[in-house]
Amino acid sequence: MILSATAAFYLTCAGLVVGAVTDDPFGGGADVRTFSFEKDERGNEYFGEPHDWTRRKGTKFPHYIEIKIDRDTGRHEHDQPVGQSLRIEANGGQAIAYSPTLPVDPLHSYVFEGHIRTQQLKHSAAIISVSFLNHQRHRIQRLLTRPVTGTHADWQAVRVGPISPHRDASFVVIGCHLVHGSKMDIRGRAWFDDLWIGMLPQMSLVSNFHRHFVQREANILIESTVTGLDAQREYELRFEVRNSSDEVVAETSRPVEPLVAPISADDGEQQRAPEPEKWEVTPKPHGYYRVTSTLLSGDEVMLEKETSFVVLDLSPKEKTTGRGEFGWTFPNGTGSIDPKHLADVAKEGGVNWIKHPVWQSVYSDDLEIPARISQLFDEMIQKGVTPVGVLSDPPRALRDQFAKDWSGISEIFSMPPAFWSRSLESVIARYSSTVRYWQLGSDTDASFVGINSLPTTLANVKREFDRIGRDTRIGLHWEWDRPFPPSHRALQTFFSLHSKRDVRGEELVRKLRASEQNGLRRWVVIERRSDDMGGEDTPETRGADLVKQMVSARIGGANVIFAGDVVDAEYGLMNSNGSPTPLFLPWRTTAMALKGAQYLGALDLAGLSTNHAFVRGQEVMLIIWNDLPDVSNENPAIEELYLGENVTITDVWGRQQKASVVTDDNITRQQIRVGHLPLVVRGGSAPIARWRMVVRFRNATLKSQHGNQDLQILIKNTFPEGVSGTAKLNVPSEWDVERREWDDIALGPGEETVLPTTVSLPPNVSLGDVPVSIDFDLVADRKYTFRVRRTLKVGQDDILIHVIERFREDGGLEIEQVITNNTSPTEILNFRCSLLVPEHRRQKVRVTKLGNGIDRKIYFLPNVDQILGKRVRLRIEEVDGQRNLNYSWHLGENEE
Repeated sequence: MILSATAAFYLTCAGLVVGAVTDDPFGGGADVRTFSFEKDERGNEYFGEPHDWTRRKGTKFPHYIEIKIDRDTGRHEHDQPVGQSLRIEANGGQAIAYSPTLPVDPLHSYVFEGHIRTQQLKHSAAIISVSFLNHQRHRIQRLLTRPVTGTHADWQAVRVGPISPHRDASFVVIGCHLVHGSKMDIRGRAWFDDLWIGMLPQMSLVSNFHRHFVQREANILIESTVTGLDAQREYELRFEVRNSSDEVVAETSRPVEPLVAPISADDGEQQRAPEPEKWEVTPKPHGYYRVTSTLLSGDEVMLEKETSFVVLDLSPKEKTTGRGEFGWTFPNGTGSIDPKHLADVAKEGGVNWIKHPVWQSVYSDDLEIPARISQLFDEMIQKGVTPVGVLSDPPRALRDQFAKDWSGISEIFSMPPAFWSRSLESVIARYSSTVRYWQLGSDTDASFVGINSLPTTLANVKREFDRIGRDTRIGLHWEWDRPFPPSHRALQTFFSLHSKRDVRGEELVRKLRASEQNGLRRWVVIERRSDDMGGEDTPETRGADLVKQMVSARIGGANVIFAGDVVDAEYGLMNSNGSPTPLFLPWRTTAMALKGAQYLGALDLAGLSTNHAFVRGQEVMLIIWNDLPDVSNENPAIEELYLGENVTITDVWGRQQKASVVTDDNITRQQIRVGHLPLVVRGGSAPIARWRMVVRFRNATLKSQHGNQDLQILIKNTFPEGVSGTAKLNVPSEWDVERREWDDIALGPGEETVLPTTVSLPPNVSLGDVPVSIDFDLVADRKYTFRVRRTLKVGQDDILIHVIERFREDGGLEIEQVITNNTSPTEILNFRCSLLVPEHRRQKVRVTKLGNGIDRKIYFLPNVDQILGKRVRLRIEEVDGQRNLNYSWHLGENEE
């Protein structure tokens, strides 16, 4: 059963929603009170309403809703033949029953467990609240269990905690609630039983990394204070620091002595505060770290607290201001994270945009909610971050005018402005001083896609916003697979792209580039799901996947790239307390490298590593990884290239990798060890990278035939000043090349030239790609020597050769030679064919009068076990012609 959006909003905004019970790590809790509804405090049995409980009164809580003891239904047997429980009948309303108040103290933490059964609930749900009150019995803290609805034959266990009470808390009270959404149940009921609250020691975990960022050289101080310990038990406090690979990099443990019972405040004496346990950790390398503090009594885990930090080089102020392409989304708000803290985290996270829901906030009974959002937006603007107000949560009075199964927010905005404008006036008035961008609906609301009235709707909304606020930008969610509306009908509109079907990699780039011509602003939402991984799901694979998605979106030209739910429990970038998750650093490293950068293209690398070069000013950033099956982080590919004199290499966790420098033939190169985890290479020279990109052969395909062929190298000066120098072409030594060196290069800024030569291929040259390179020795602002790798293709695809191997039961091997004639206009061809195998006689066949089409010939090799894996070659010579075709492979690699 799924509750309506209104009910879900009530449940989440009222307090912390906590999931179902699994294992019980709090078994050491001391009993405070159990309500099993068998007897009251005086030992009397319950009959009707529990007389030591009170019910909520008011127009929203009608008195005719029945709350009473059910003597025939209980969770388990007690001393009575049949257990009892508290029952609330659904009768077109809602109801709350509150327990007696129980005293609490700030030295302990508390855990609650209860049990709920429901029957025939469709629109309503049963929940239990735990509320802490001050000495005046005013509520200062409330937490809720998960809602239970529908019909359950078994009792559903729910839990809250452990809870650290507010310092002003003096009492706790338990509430049994029956709540409803946009509709109410006339029938149905809910039972509550065995409501238990226990008391545990309380533990705090603080550190000197208050903003969760630590500079590389800084010591790390961790403190943990434990109160409420039982003097009759022995305790141990254990600290651990783990890195992003979950390896323990520091640990310690020590006994904890319980304090003598606190002196009563009635005695007029000050209560003695316990001394914190302190642990100083030596500086750690760049990366993500998780700190755990565990309180044990014997082998029993009593409490566990966790926080996290990242070691990094804090961003210089001048590099974090201005408009960037990366943003964060908070579809459910930012919770209790301090606005100033969140703004600091966003600054360090390379963020220039945030999305936050705003509509419901101005209608909340809690005036602190809109005040916190306003403060958040103010803090963000001071950090160079642009707020986007998301109108995904209409007030209940407006939402209730539509059917429960409405299609989405477009139903509201497709109505005449007079219908919805009054509801938005207070929203615009509250936030228009800081919000210029407004998104209609969430990033999962596809209700605008395909509606005919979209241009009119957008014009009406913008007109209304401009009437109250200032020049605004309106946006909405759009599906990847749906065509965009014509750009002239969606002026000043941004489209937030996201869908249930995951779009990534080359498909993401292709779709973004295809829509670029529309001139519309396209915002991409990157959201990870557990079914995206396919294979091993680790912090490293998650981080690598996140980086690749960000890179693809930048290559495609997305105007803004948003992380989906930043505080998602499984795949978010932050925890609900504002501390970073393992994915924070991969996001931050990539965003800092790519914000404001222009995509250049990919470099031709010998190890076939995937790479993408971006330029910002005179700096080039290279994102590089290698997905080949025989490559791993432990067995990386070695790529050699020169990018400049000030190159730094880090992985996405911020860990620096040393680049070895090698020099031969007067060419200096950096060696980069490339595995599956992306690396970020920064500090490269933009002119050198651009030079690498523009060098090309005018015709990179050579005919496989006798005689000279023209070969021309095109170069362009990409330096801001004139250059002079030399170039040298490196090809296989058996090739006959007329000219390999040029010592007369002299080019002005932006000037192009051609380096001409001729090449004659040897008779035994094989078809396919041949790696070659060009060495440059240039003088611009200083001297540069570097090598550019390129590929020449032998064979023009007019004649194709293919081999199929078939192993026979007698140990022999059949080799099928397949020749395809694709010449145009058609040539009738004759070939002499030879199979050259080590330690075997040459086998010959002839191909006679092959027109357009395929010719097949069979060779046979007996007893090939001893020569499997050795290199063999087919030599195919044209009779009375110039073609000389060679095809080589390792025996056994073309098995059918």
